[in-house]
Amino acid sequence: MFNKRQTAEPVVSASAQRDASVIEDGLTFTGNTVCTGNLHLEGEINGDIRCGSLSVGTKGRVIGTVVAEEIIVAGNLKGTISAMSVILKPGSHVDGDITYNSLEIAHGAHFEGKSKRSDNPIPAAANGGPPKKTAKAGTDAANGAQKQQSQSSSDTRAK
Repeated sequence: MFNKRQTAEPVVSASAQRDASVIEDGLTFTGNTVCTGNLHLEGEINGDIRCGSLSVGTKGRVIGTVVAEEIIVAGNLKGTISAMSVILKPGSHVDGDITYNSLEIAHGAHFEGKSKRSDNPIPAAANGGPPKKTAKAGTDAANGAQKQQSQSSSDTRAK
């Protein structure tokens, strides 16, 4: 009689709800997934994910490395997470390491792994840019790439 009816808290933030690509329950992807925008997952992805924002719903499951600006988990995730903001909702299960700028673990969330705070947790390569390297390493890498390219060209001609 006096109990307020509680509405379920949305799994995804307002930014993730806008224009999100949705993978529904019952759908399984195998392989790496790249999404320039927001991704909401109720199905399953077996592979690495790189996107702007990822929300894993209560029925969602990920096995792989995830890189995004924002990651909200209410389901299951097994793998490495790199994100500016990571939120683990009650009932979520995360088994893997998390590199983050902001981390929120709700009461009732399960997290098994290591967590590390970083000012820039998203690797440069994940942003589409080249990985950071020193001048010497960059020169060595460029020379190695040129050698490998010329060897590949010779191998192609020899066949």
